[in-house]
Amino acid sequence: MDENERAEFMVMLEGFAAALDARDSLMIKAIWTGLKKALNARKLCAKEVEKTSEVLRLYLVTK
Repeated sequence: MDENERAEFMVMLEGFAAALDARDSLMIKAIWTGLKKALNARKLCAKEVEKTSEVLRLYLVTK
């Protein structure tokens, strides 16, 4: 992974953290959907993606 791609992932993660801090369920869902697709496309963090998706489903943020 090059530096530019790493920086883009960091921006997405920072946005996801900000959405969680703000407790904005719509923003959490939107950012998580994009972040999950980006991580899955690069086959990164599969275990963490699944666990995070499960937690968000439990809190009724995602389906």
